[in-house]
Amino acid sequence: MRLYLTRHGQTQSNLNKIMQGWHNSELTELGKNQAKKLHKRIKHIDFEEVYSSPLKRAIDTAKIVSGRENIKTIDNLKEIGLGVWESRTQEEIKKTHADLFVNFWEYPHIFKAEEGESFHDVKERAKKAINVIISKHDEGNVLIVTHAAILNVIMLLFNNKDLSLVWQPPVQQNTALNIVEVYNSNNYNVRLEGCTYHLDNM
Repeated sequence: MRLYLTRHGQTQSNLNKIMQGWHNSELTELGKNQAKKLHKRIKHIDFEEVYSSPLKRAIDTAKIVSGRENIKTIDNLKEIGLGVWESRTQEEIKKTHADLFVNFWEYPHIFKAEEGESFHDVKERAKKAINVIISKHDEGNVLIVTHAAILNVIMLLFNNKDLSLVWQPPVQQNTALNIVEVYNSNNYNVRLEGCTYHLDNM
């Protein structure tokens, strides 16, 4: 089986440097166009199934990228829960939670959001989500649309790397494409990671 994993398109909150977490924000016109560009890149691929985070920005992206209206959602694919940070700008958070903000970006393995999740929490539910998907598909192609933080964690799992490296390159930009060959739940090969060549000239 081959997994195609991507992050949603740009949102209004991305544009305004607002922390989203489980809070939703609509796709910008650029975000919709990013998704259309990825659709053109992979439209020749026949997907057995399309899975998405239940958050609207991911579902909307999945519909554009896949060209389908019927998208299956998995709750465990949603973004890291950021608790009291959600819907607040990064500048606001730097002022009220300076040390925690540093941990989020530089020491993610010790980060824990106030009234929210840690990256260890995200790792556990990311494992569950991927295992559910693998259990349902022996072969074929599957598209997964999710979010930056959890997508980074998923790719760390496939690369067998530590949570301290969550924000290390390659950066999961909006609609970046990742491809993983899965042979079974313990045997896989990362073929492509964080690729955005479809966004050239945007």
